[in-house]
Amino acid sequence: MTNTKKYLIMAAIYFIVLLAIQYLFEAFDTSSEHQDVSLRKLIVSPLISTIFFIAIQYYIEKRAIKKQTGSK
Repeated sequence: MTNTKKYLIMAAIYFIVLLAIQYLFEAFDTSSEHQDVSLRKLIVSPLISTIFFIAIQYYIEKRAIKKQTGSK
């Protein structure tokens, strides 16, 4: 499996899990101010978290490869 496919699969799984958690929190929130939930509001937070997660994972993996090869 190439790195690109691996990162896309990880991002998709992570995003879906975060989206489901976000949806559940919004669905069970009974306060009146949170009743109007837009799709954009629901997706933005998990999307940002997914981007940061993949960036950190990429950095960790590249750093590990550098340590294995001995280059700096």
